[in-house]
Amino acid sequence: MLFLNHLVGFGASEGSTAALAIFGSPVLTAGENVPYAGFTVSATGGTAPYTFSVHAGTLPTGITLNSSTGAVAGTPTTAGTSSGIIIRVTDNVGATADLASFSIVVSVVDPSFANVVLLCGFNGTDGATTAPDESSSAKTLTFVGNAQIDTAQSKFGGASLLLDGAGDRVTIPDSPDWDLSDANSDQYTIEGWVRFNSSVTTGTETIVSHFATSGNLSWEFQRLGAQISLITDSSGSGAQTTITTTSAGLVLSTWHHLAVDKDATGKVRIYVGGVMKGSATPANSNMFNATTVLAIGSTGGGIRPLNGWIDELRITKGVARYASDGGFTAPTAAYPRS
Repeated sequence: MLFLNHLVGFGASEGSTAALAIFGSPVLTAGENVPYAGFTVSATGGTAPYTFSVHAGTLPTGITLNSSTGAVAGTPTTAGTSSGIIIRVTDNVGATADLASFSIVVSVVDPSFANVVLLCGFNGTDGATTAPDESSSAKTLTFVGNAQIDTAQSKFGGASLLLDGAGDRVTIPDSPDWDLSDANSDQYTIEGWVRFNSSVTTGTETIVSHFATSGNLSWEFQRLGAQISLITDSSGSGAQTTITTTSAGLVLSTWHHLAVDKDATGKVRIYVGGVMKGSATPANSNMFNATTVLAIGSTGGGIRPLNGWIDELRITKGVARYASDGGFTAPTAAYPRS
């Protein structure tokens, strides 16, 4: 939401019947790479015509001030805060008036946020057994076993989800959002940060799944031995396709950004640290619409539990965020919340 603030500064103009004054209501927030809502400063008194300029501070990169009309507009290209901005009006005889100082905060905005169906930062008090889904649909999370918030390990935000590999998991009720191959949104992205605590070469650990028992199988994103894999089931009972990495390069007790997406051509890619490590275009990429819970840290039935930590888990339905054989730069901050 954008907030308005009415700021007024005054100056005097010799030889005018009214003192020169400047008026404007700066819009104080903006989104990176999103057109700025903008505002216009105006002047009264003094001797027209007027010229507007930035007297102090600097407007965010991509936002400019029209010196003739006073319009402040553009598309900011860099997140951050521009402080101490003062816009000045100068009249035709050199008198000036200044708008009160203000700041513009440019935040990172997710253009696909409306497609985010799950967003878990797992922040909170150490040992807590609740956490929110920060997507716009705000689903309810249930912590099972010893699953808990842990402030000893975190990729971003100061905490993460701790799982002990002995049946711990977080479950979320079944939802149409977990049907990632429905006719309306056949593209998807599943991603998050994972820190494995017991092995990165043996066994199988589930990161997140919509996968329970025979007859109710949809998809499972997992560590399979030394690799990262996506298993999908088109029938619900064992018609499975497995897409896996080669040389995933996992390191024990290290945070890894793990992601899988499917693009509009049907190609599925798996990435480790932003590098594509495996891909395939399955002949049948449909997924059975299971009726089980979504499970974080195991399957819905509690098998293949993960021993370690999960942070910044996000599912985007209908968008392949990366869709690149060349990979992408792994996130350097928490995902946007809008």
